[in-house]
Amino acid sequence: MERWLVYLAVVVAVAAALYSVSRLKPQPDYCAEARRLASDVLVAYQSGGRVVGEYNLRGVTVNGSGVFCAECGVALRVPTANSTALDGRARLLLQRSGGKVALLRRE
Repeated sequence: MERWLVYLAVVVAVAAALYSVSRLKPQPDYCAEARRLASDVLVAYQSGGRVVGEYNLRGVTVNGSGVFCAECGVALRVPTANSTALDGRARLLLQRSGGKVALLRRE
């Protein structure tokens, strides 16, 4: 009888663990998002146009000399009109004007 109780306790513990794992949300890939932002900035710069995108970023720095993320190794040297640090979800309009790419927040 005790053996059945131990088996039942193990089954309940495994079921609880599987249930809690199934409810976990996947973590965003911040490095892929930083690379995508850098790619979009480069596209806006080279084409002279504009790109609208939504990014989930962590530790991305934008200054006059480009877009950088030390954690991910992203270093795009393109003249930008902004100096800011980007963390969290950001909807951005990337637009080239006057030889520089401006990063404008969108609502």
